[in-house]
Parts: sequence; structure tokens; C-alpha cells
Amino acid sequence: MPYCVYCGNELSSEAAACPHCGCAVDRPNSPPPPPPYQPCQPYTPPPAYPDEPNTGLNIIAFLIPAIGAIVYLLKYQQYPIQAKSLGKWALIGFALRTAASVLLFIFFFTLSFLGSMRW
Repeated sequence: MPYCVYCGNELSSEAAACPHCGCAVDRPNSPPPPPPYQPCQPYTPPPAYPDEPNTGLNIIAFLIPAIGAIVYLLKYQQYPIQAKSLGKWALIGFALRTAASVLLFIFFFTLSFLGSMRW
């Protein structure tokens, strides 16, 4: 029976490491140990184009906020910077359109009220 060269304890003939000290046992003509297990990472392909704000899509999102919101929902996972920009411009377009509608309503309501008054 072989003995461990590091601690001197007796080894079994099939032992790859000493059970006492844990050191590897050198065996002539033995295959190398397998590499340690490496878990596989899922493949994520690089983006087809860089994740940066797109001026054309921002203008469309500003003019038609519903389209900007839809495109935001489609892009927020793969292109977060571009999606954030689209969402911002869609919200700005929606807010300005709502404010303009309210102001126009007040203006025309006031005009119709003043026009119906008898002086």
C-alpha cells in the first residue's frame, strides 16, 4: 500500500487524495483530474445597434404619445436607455397636449360666456 508523501498516512490503492491531509496523490500514468464544474451562462447576443436615445423615435413619441408608450413597453428590457428616453418624451407630449386642451377649453368657454352676455 502506498503512503502519503506529505503526512505519511497509509493510502488505499485507488485514492486520488489523502483522506487525512487532502493533498493530491501523484500516480504515474494516471489521467489528469477533470476541470472543476463551471455552470453555463445563458447566451445574450450583443445589441444590434447601440442603446442610445433615437431622435426620430423621440419625436414620434412626443407627437403621438400612445405609440411612444407602446414602443417603450417593447424596448424597455433590451434597450433601457432608449426606452427611458421614449417614455419621457411620450409623457411630455401627453402632458403638453392635456394642458393645451384644458387651456383651449377654458379660453373658448370664456369666449362663449362673454359672447352670450348682453352689454
